[in-house]
Amino acid sequence: MTTVTWLDRDIVMGAPLPQQYGATERGQRFVVVREHANGRGTWRVSVFPHGNQAEAIEVVAGSERQAKRWVERWAAKRTISYPVPERKRLPHEGELNPRKPKGADDRS
Repeated sequence: MTTVTWLDRDIVMGAPLPQQYGATERGQRFVVVREHANGRGTWRVSVFPHGNQAEAIEVVAGSERQAKRWVERWAAKRTISYPVPERKRLPHEGELNPRKPKGADDRS
């Protein structure tokens, strides 16, 4: 069963971003809560339990407190753990020769 740790909002150019991320005990981000841009005071919750944001579960809540409470209750019944993707090296990485400057063939 997973407990949600709400991370501090990221600060960009001196102002906090509108979305707030939630993470598992292991530090894996799996949820984002943000206010709708329509100005009606509704909040949008995106839960991505497998780590893929393209396959998110979307929910709309009436307040930030209600949105966070829904996430905490949803996560309490599930174990969220996904493998951290490893970066695969491209076949040509580390094998390239340094480039010659332009006109290097003409120099003597």
